Amino acid sequence: MNNDEYRYSIDGENRIVSVSDNWDAFARANNGASSIQSDDIIGKKVWSFFAGEEIKYLFRQLFEYVRNKQKVIIIPFRCDSPVEQRFLELRLEPLEDQGLKFTNSIIKVEKCQSKPESLFDVDADNGVLKVCSMCKKLEVSDGQWLDMEQGIPVLNLFGEQAVPPISHGLCKPCYHQALIELRLTRKKNRRRYSSEQVENIHVS
Repeated sequence: MNNDEYRYSIDGENRIVSVSDNWDAFARANNGASSIQSDDIIGKKVWSFFAGEEIKYLFRQLFEYVRNKQKVIIIPFRCDSPVEQRFLELRLEPLEDQGLKFTNSIIKVEKCQSKPESLFDVDADNGVLKVCSMCKKLEVSDGQWLDMEQGIPVLNLFGEQAVPPISHGLCKPCYHQALIELRLTRKKNRRRYSSEQVENIHVS
């Protein structure tokens, strides 16, 4: 196996079920000797190792997307050690029985120039990330929305800056669809109310 690739997989219940042979060396290099060694993480839910609700939310959406679409996605991210800046790609692919396989590939390594950044850091002062409540697209600019797998690299969400707090809204197509559904519901309710009034008149 390529030493620049680190793999693990989870089952349909999001429990870690396997890691690559070089996992422990990677964990030690990232200052995780006592917390994310293979013996300590096998059988545990993957959410135990993601700090911050923003990160958990994004990955829940990515998991659902890959499982439902049965599609492989690749996401760039940063995962620094105490002395190095590591630029990686995460390849997320579906397995049988709703399992998922993660392949982390190191693309570039540089010496740290400042405080190490991690996939798991969250900074409340880094603006707001708007997510459509209906289709889960991300707003990448004023009025422009992209699917999550496209929006994450455009916004560099797992890059040098930490993931900002998440705010929910509606993209333009979903907003119009919600208005249509609301009007239809109101019409149905008015018809139902009128029908009940007629029935009451007949009964009396």
